Amino acid sequence: MRIAHIADPHLGYRAYNRVTSQGINRREADVFQAFRHAMAKSAEIGADLVLIAGDLFHVVRPSNLTIQQAFRELVAFRARSEAPIVIIGGNHDSPRSTDTGCILDLFTNLPDVHVAHGEYVQVKLEKLDTSVFCLCHRAIPKISTLKIEPDSSTKYNILMVHGTVEGVVRHAYDLHEISRAQVISDKWDYIAFGHYHVMEELAPNAFYSGSLEYASTSIWFETTKEKGFIEYDLDERRVIDFHKINTREVIDLRPIDAAEKTVD
Repeated sequence: MRIAHIADPHLGYRAYNRVTSQGINRREADVFQAFRHAMAKSAEIGADLVLIAGDLFHVVRPSNLTIQQAFRELVAFRARSEAPIVIIGGNHDSPRSTDTGCILDLFTNLPDVHVAHGEYVQVKLEKLDTSVFCLCHRAIPKISTLKIEPDSSTKYNILMVHGTVEGVVRHAYDLHEISRAQVISDKWDYIAFGHYHVMEELAPNAFYSGSLEYASTSIWFETTKEKGFIEYDLDERRVIDFHKINTREVIDLRPIDAAEKTVD
């Protein structure tokens, strides 16, 4: 069985003052295009399951245009593929208050789209004989009290996490880092991480897939890494491919030393 592991689309991300001919922020349009490419490619390769490991949206309250575009892409995917989609909430798109509704719930109105954004939950996909355990960002503070282990009654067990694993990100500002022992184990058929915007292997069965576009506050360290998503074979336990997404080029200009120089 093959999965498509996508993370951190950050739909609705905006930067700079350029707009398209339709009046949409240019970077927002770039991010939409990257997500459209990833979903279309997931259908094209015939993935049996699509995982979106958090931060589908850049903000908790995305614009109407952003919501409409996301809904449209998921509908377009469903027209091409019967693969279930499982989405977890990240730090950007999950409300802090439990009594505040989450926009991600909108997508549960689509066939075979499953969402988890508040608690640690198990999503059982009977047709695939698969369980996806969803450790969304809001559940991480409770991780020491959770029983994080596979379900022996299902053939395939996947853990999907949105958060920072210790030792991966330098100068991480997350209040709760996850220890490797808490989430990484050979017992899982695959562990899909989101939050870190660069593709990174943590174990042969555990990966950050990275973001689809440059949407972080400091993109310069990402420029040497390609953007895309992971196609993984659960039976063979191997990465089939890292499908590159074409992004807008990032140009890193050389630094200029202005010490003891005039404005001229």
